[in-house]
Amino acid sequence: MVMISLPSQYNNMQRSRILKTNLRQYIRGDYVFIDTDTIITDKLEAIDNLDCSIAAVIDKHVVLSEHGYKNDIIKYSKKFNWKVDSNFRYFNSGIMYVKDNQISKEFYQKWAENWHKGKELYGIMIDQPSLAKTNEDMGYLIKELSGEWNCQVCENGLKYLYSAKIIHYFASTIGSKSTRVDPYILKNNRVYGTIRNQGITKEIEESICHAKECFYHKTFLVSGDICDLLQTPLFGIARRVNNKFPWINKLIRFFKK
Repeated sequence: MVMISLPSQYNNMQRSRILKTNLRQYIRGDYVFIDTDTIITDKLEAIDNLDCSIAAVIDKHVVLSEHGYKNDIIKYSKKFNWKVDSNFRYFNSGIMYVKDNQISKEFYQKWAENWHKGKELYGIMIDQPSLAKTNEDMGYLIKELSGEWNCQVCENGLKYLYSAKIIHYFASTIGSKSTRVDPYILKNNRVYGTIRNQGITKEIEESICHAKECFYHKTFLVSGDICDLLQTPLFGIARRVNNKFPWINKLIRFFKK
């Protein structure tokens, strides 16, 4: 175990990003970085066969033109000054293979510098924009991994679920004020509350052991333009109106009869 001391002026989110972007200097040997909001569902030794320096899965399993947050990514690209096009691959930093060599160390040093620059100049605390900038700076060093290594289960990851080695369920979107019921059971406020208060119960342990089946019983599959609609402000407004004034929907249903 390596203990790292960080200045007290940083909050928890900033500390996690400082550790993440400096990780290569603290660890000896090749490693796979794995976020905590993940479930390992298969053996990982095949990762040692990679011949690249750094590898990762693209974010949401899609290129920029199909990404639900493409407008945000384009904004980041303008601030950090990296090039994008419709086929741009924006890598997810939740699972990364990193070889112990000089070029990886240089990459991480540059990543840490770019993250600090983004924090100071633009107030950007997340690390993927600075990762994208660093990848361009380093001649697009990151090799794309198959989606099974980072199955983003609630974000276009269904096609990789059967063969998934790591399921990534994005706990960062869980909030104490959220009333949303996510399709993946472990990405749920109630589950997190139970773990905090009681630890890992038998029920939660059972869910973890059957991670590829761990879905809320009332779940619909949608695709294409419906996915795009679900990520628009318009849908968010409609959902809030429906939750606050359910009688409106009942009235519409009545007149549609």
